[in-house]
Amino acid sequence: MKTIIINIKRGDVLAEVGRITAYTGVKSDDSDSGALFERVATVEEDADLFARYWRDACAIVAERLKQFVGGAGFGREELSLNLEVSGAFDDSLSPSVETAVFSVIAALLSARWFRLSMKEKAEEWEEEASRLLAEIERMLFHRRAPRRKKQLTSN
Repeated sequence: MKTIIINIKRGDVLAEVGRITAYTGVKSDDSDSGALFERVATVEEDADLFARYWRDACAIVAERLKQFVGGAGFGREELSLNLEVSGAFDDSLSPSVETAVFSVIAALLSARWFRLSMKEKAEEWEEEASRLLAEIERMLFHRRAPRRKKQLTSN
């Protein structure tokens, strides 16, 4: 067995959610008033709400990946996951797994936010989170093909 250690910082995820919501607000607003942007984009005052969404998203990730979780901890500022995978796991996938976990949490937070601010986008982000979770599972189940060791020949 191998262990993949994943650490995701809440501040980094919230910054990404801020970019997602701002971009969505700007690109979806057809008026000159910017009213949609003001409604959709996140602000500092939303921090308490996002603290709850953060915990919920971390719990969803830990639950969905429970067959791999050897240890999990998520507090106010960071998610730490120890994922137990096969000894034949391709180590080159570890950064991709970490990036996908980050993206899942950002998608889950965005989906929750859009349920309040722009309902037509919420389902899209929920589907993205589901797709990413399936991709993570696929990566964690992936096994590197066995390789034969070269034998030294003596003449």
